[in-house]
Amino acid sequence: MQCQSCGTQYPDNFRTCPNCGAPAPMPNQRPYNGQPNPYNGQPQFNNAQQNPYNGQPQFNNAQQNPYNGQPQFNNAQQNPYNGQPQFNNAQQYPYGNPYAAPNQVPPGMSKHDFYHSPLCKKYRGNIIASSVIIYICVGINLLLIAFLHNYTSLIDAAIMLGLGLAIHLAQSRVCSILLCVYGVINTIFVFLSSGEFGGWLILVAAIYAIVATFQYQGAWNKYNRNGQIPY
Repeated sequence: MQCQSCGTQYPDNFRTCPNCGAPAPMPNQRPYNGQPNPYNGQPQFNNAQQNPYNGQPQFNNAQQNPYNGQPQFNNAQQNPYNGQPQFNNAQQYPYGNPYAAPNQVPPGMSKHDFYHSPLCKKYRGNIIASSVIIYICVGINLLLIAFLHNYTSLIDAAIMLGLGLAIHLAQSRVCSILLCVYGVINTIFVFLSSGEFGGWLILVAAIYAIVATFQYQGAWNKYNRNGQIPY
């Protein structure tokens, strides 16, 4: 670099002239190839020929940029699924395709698989809820036996537990009806012996179980007829 005051040559990284001490010019004021810097810190492209892209992508036709921001799959052979799930049969979805229509399930399911299908969640939930109420009644009965030492009531607890398991595990309509009969008899017996309306919780559980098991059986029958679940 040449000092503008005394003409002394010195390296570009010097901030002052070593001869006269004059400050070196700023980078954008330094000569450009022996000439003043016409761009003064600006980009050196000033027309379309020098900077044909002007910040734009360098693809300008389908041959240079065939995808143009689109996925590179353009037919069923390249993208056979096209955004759809890759499962398409009952073997891959043994409990029913969750992407199918809301009331459609694969044909040929066993009753066990049908019961555990996601589409039977409502009926399965009602049956489990009624069974839980029965188990609560059994627990209350066992606590009373422990405090009152009335061991003859173990028979009642065993009956309720057996019927509750049958409703829960086998979805038995017969057992739900028997539980209702037992609940009615138990309520009448408590009322006649103590004058109080007791044992009503087991009756509520029995009625709930009857409704739940019959709804489930109706859904199973409709599935066998036309492959659908009623809602």
